[in-house]
Amino acid sequence: MAAALKFTYLQDETTLSKTHGVPIVDYVRLFNLDGVGVDQARFLAELGPSFADLPWDTYDLKLEQTHYLARCFPSEKKRIDQWHNDYHVGNVGLEAVADLIGRLTPERHRKFDELEPFRRRTVSKFELEAKPDGGWSIKRIPARSFAQHVGAADYRSHVRIFAESAERVTSHPEFLKLLSSLAYMAASINPQIRKQSITMHQVSIVTDADTLGDNSPEGIHQDGSDFIVSALVVARQGITGGQSVVYGSDKTTEYLRHELKPGEGIFQEDKNSTLWHDVTPIHLNREAHAEEGMRNIFGFDIDVAA
Repeated sequence: MAAALKFTYLQDETTLSKTHGVPIVDYVRLFNLDGVGVDQARFLAELGPSFADLPWDTYDLKLEQTHYLARCFPSEKKRIDQWHNDYHVGNVGLEAVADLIGRLTPERHRKFDELEPFRRRTVSKFELEAKPDGGWSIKRIPARSFAQHVGAADYRSHVRIFAESAERVTSHPEFLKLLSSLAYMAASINPQIRKQSITMHQVSIVTDADTLGDNSPEGIHQDGSDFIVSALVVARQGITGGQSVVYGSDKTTEYLRHELKPGEGIFQEDKNSTLWHDVTPIHLNREAHAEEGMRNIFGFDIDVAA
């Protein structure tokens, strides 16, 4: 069923292996929407405006505040880390570290007060099942909470609760085509796959003259899902940077470095693979004479259910 659907990739593990002269044993595909059966122009034009309505990711701000205090008071790191665990889930607020904040110099206090979120985000979740006559049935289910299977020491393993993505986005016919295409891509690697769970993240990274936009503050990493689309870019505006990088198992050898254009994405194996990934921060393009820049993406975590 899945093998009958042919996609055209911009790069894949075979071409990348030839380029670098090393065998890449896991699957990594650079693609654009037109190449995987989605009307790219319609997708970008009709879904692009929805990013303006995304709420801020306040977990980023909490993490920034934690890191800032830890840098200012390295001897208090253990206490600050313990505080962050409670602060993250909303059990305590800044009052629990008010004594540390009060010890900041005026300049450091000003910088602490100026910390702000840089990422807007919603999330949605889907169950997909292969149909006997071909294709995939798609059912949206409540996303509720989100946590990544990346080990307890990684803050991304903490439960986070985001607003649900807008129905007008997830029911859009070209978005549903994309979900089916991602399911086909996974099933083309493992034809035994009959059920998949896909979590979608709609994210806008924002930067200005004082704020760095970073969609990967954890650095080189895996996401803990069987397959991922680390980013499908919908728009880039007023920025430089934001290069997606795929590494080998040594986390040093680069298999792919690419500045994704609108309509382009990277699909790859993730959990238990040799592949790691990262994205460079975005900076305001001062030559664009804009006060703010942004990079809007959809990301997908794809897990085999059966």
